[in-house]
Amino acid sequence: MENRPLTAIRGVAAVAVVIFHLSVNVPGHWPACTAYGQFGVDVFFILSGYILTLVYADLTPAGLLRFWSNRVGRIFPLHIAVLTTLVAGVLAMLHTGWTTRDPAFFDPATLPYHYSLTFVWFGFPLGWNSPTWSLCVELAAYILFPVWLFTVRRLPRAAVATLGLACVVGAASHLVLDGPASIGATAMTRGLLEFATGTLLRLATIHPIRLRFVETVGDVTLNYPPIVWLGRISYSIYLLHAPLLIVWLKIAPGLGPLLTAAAFLLVLLPLSQLTFLLIERPGQELVRTVFMPRRTTTSPRTRSTAIPPAGEAPANCVTSDGELVSRRRSAPRGDVAQ
Repeated sequence: MENRPLTAIRGVAAVAVVIFHLSVNVPGHWPACTAYGQFGVDVFFILSGYILTLVYADLTPAGLLRFWSNRVGRIFPLHIAVLTTLVAGVLAMLHTGWTTRDPAFFDPATLPYHYSLTFVWFGFPLGWNSPTWSLCVELAAYILFPVWLFTVRRLPRAAVATLGLACVVGAASHLVLDGPASIGATAMTRGLLEFATGTLLRLATIHPIRLRFVETVGDVTLNYPPIVWLGRISYSIYLLHAPLLIVWLKIAPGLGPLLTAAAFLLVLLPLSQLTFLLIERPGQELVRTVFMPRRTTTSPRTRSTAIPPAGEAPANCVTSDGELVSRRRSAPRGDVAQ
């Protein structure tokens, strides 16, 4: 079941990142607070760790294929569609005589690393759809997540809280000392520490009273339909805004900060809704069909009593990060009770 406040947070963070990128690319006197929008990515990392631990708290080795197929379906279809469209658009613009300030930004030799979301792993600079650097870190986190979860969920809650505090201190220190890095090992460290913080935060707050308090505060402050809607399309917002900005800077007149932000969002949000409906969701279903074909049943009785495999969730539940999965209803297990 969707956690609407968490979904809303994703929407706010995505729009904050968009406004930050507008402020550093569009001339004008932008409010100083827009600089903090770059930390929306850090919110994404923490939320991702928290939500995956929420959804997959009972993950077992038997459920790993479904877990990884869900994650591939979540990030790759839209990423591949947007990057392919961007490549075609850049080639078309170059053919018409368009020039770029930094030709290396659109280096064709780096495309295999961009398509596979590994360019940060190998220390390549930002290029093409630059915000996808965070997806490189997310992909690494998805690969490591099962082993990390299997380890930390066995720890006493006091140890989880201590480890979580260490991750918070480490992540904060990293941001202070190295800044909001987006390339190479420093970017990987930034994202993985924050992802780990999210997982530990979830495990440390599963006590029913504490969790109920957190959820109540979220319901009161963030459970508004327009913000929740932004959260549902936040992945499309995030992936589309940089390519759209490339075009925007070439054709849009100078409108000043306020009008630029309003006009840009007026174009970006409907476009994000379209890609959400036409690419994100169908892409997730396609990947699921390829990797996890539906089991056949021989009778209504068999169908109604079928039990999902361990670590697997029944279909048609939308999580707070937009993934089409749902949690298996099961008895609480120690420190991972929900």
